[in-house]
Amino acid sequence: MPTTSTARLVATIEEHIAKKEYQSVFMAGGCRFFALVLHEESGLPLYYSCPAEVDEVRHAFVMKGQRCLDFEGWKPIEKVAAAYALWPEVPPRPLSLDRLKEDIRKKNLGSDLESRLAHLAREGFSRNRSVYEEMA
Repeated sequence: MPTTSTARLVATIEEHIAKKEYQSVFMAGGCRFFALVLHEESGLPLYYSCPAEVDEVRHAFVMKGQRCLDFEGWKPIEKVAAAYALWPEVPPRPLSLDRLKEDIRKKNLGSDLESRLAHLAREGFSRNRSVYEEMA
């Protein structure tokens, strides 16, 4: 049974999908799905960002050198750290594929929503491939 916070997250994601607000979808709860696609397509390593005092995936993405790649495109580490770790000095942490998949499973979004998010992430990547071309 989903928790109240999970139900809220699902409702929020569903609302953004209905409005075709994909940036909101993939820069919040759906970032894990987009990071997975970026990793599969580029072979770049997965990372996540969160405050120093916690160890939870607040934002998932791939990295190359000192730059992060997520739904919005390439950006400096400091921008991602400031937004998701709350301090630009907190470096991203490596994220294993197994941990990413486990984190998706633990979100308990439901198989239907998970399937749609995976599909939308693939479509978004394909549609905006040129934004992500500077990959591996």
